[in-house]
Amino acid sequence: MNIPYPVPFFPMFSILALGTVMLPDAYTTAEPTKNEEVFMSWYQLVFVIIWLLLSLVGLPVELKKEERPERLLANRKRLTMIITYGILFYLTEILTTFWAPQDSQIKHYATLIGQLILTITISYYGFATVCTCWVFYNWLVIPTFLAGCLFCYLSEIYGVPEYRLMYQLPIFCISFGILELWTIWSDGLHDSPIFSIAKMEERGF
Repeated sequence: MNIPYPVPFFPMFSILALGTVMLPDAYTTAEPTKNEEVFMSWYQLVFVIIWLLLSLVGLPVELKKEERPERLLANRKRLTMIITYGILFYLTEILTTFWAPQDSQIKHYATLIGQLILTITISYYGFATVCTCWVFYNWLVIPTFLAGCLFCYLSEIYGVPEYRLMYQLPIFCISFGILELWTIWSDGLHDSPIFSIAKMEERGF
């Protein structure tokens, strides 16, 4: 399926999802009014180290692969895995804020485990894909962005005030994750200039 008016860009979901890991620790068991003041807690620093190490391992492996349709198909499957898990994780996180106590240890540790899994998958697979593939988005980016803004506005009205930052970026992750899934399965995933240049240098051009 050809996508009209394509706009090549990096896979946005992986970038936005990694940003959610760096949000203020709004799921800490500290006083709710202090949640938005907790930046870069110890586990977030661990996640940054994991991201750096796995990215340095995954990217060279991906750059060594040949320019074949099988590579894009494998990356499409990896992105599908990452996006599907991420969407389910964010939906669970958002719904949890409405029924779990704000000082819930179960919620706190469930979030840590969920973020750890997301960080590992994005670091090893997602970062390599971000650097070697482009997603050819189209005009649907505009209504997707507007839908994200609408749901952010609704979260301000109906959400738990102490968790407002934990709604906004995950909501955009869900919106753009759905768009990205549709795009990559509509022949919208292609080699990026970074990957193409690396292959040209290997051939001596």
